Amino acid sequence: ERSSQSEHSKALAIFPRTLEIFDMAGIVAPFLEQANRVTKVAVMIRDRTLAHMKFEPPESPYSFVAMVPQDVTERLLVEELRRKGGNVEYDTKFIAAEQDDHGVNVTIERRGESTEVRAAVVVGATGRTALYAIN
Repeated sequence: ERSSQSEHSKALAIFPRTLEIFDMAGIVAPFLEQANRVTKVAVMIRDRTLAHMKFEPPESPYSFVAMVPQDVTERLLVEELRRKGGNVEYDTKFIAAEQDDHGVNVTIERRGESTEVRAAVVVGATGRTALYAIN
C-alpha cells in the first residue's frame, strides 16, 4: 500500500540462510558489497556485559550476519527485479489470491478500484500480519 520504497530502515540484518537464497537467485553480490559483516555480538546494559554471541552457522558459506539497512536492501531487490523484467506495484493493496494448476489469480485494489491480475508467482513481503499470511 506504500507509494514508494522505504526511506528509513526498520531492519538491519540479513541472515546467512537469506544470503544463501540470494546466492541461488544470482543476486547476492550487491548485498555483500554493501554489508558490514558481523561475526560476534556483545549484549550490554550500561557498562555491564550480559552475553557474548558468535554467528557461526554450520555448513553455510556465509559465516556472518550481513548488516545492510532496509532501505538499501529494498533498493537492491527492486533493482534486481527490474533487471530481470519484473516490477513492484506501489499504491496497491492485496485483497485475495486463488491458486490453480497454472498460476494465481490475484485480486488487488488501486486507487479505490478492484481488479484481478494473473500471475505465475506471487511474492508478499509485508510481514506475518499481512492478509495473505493470515489467509
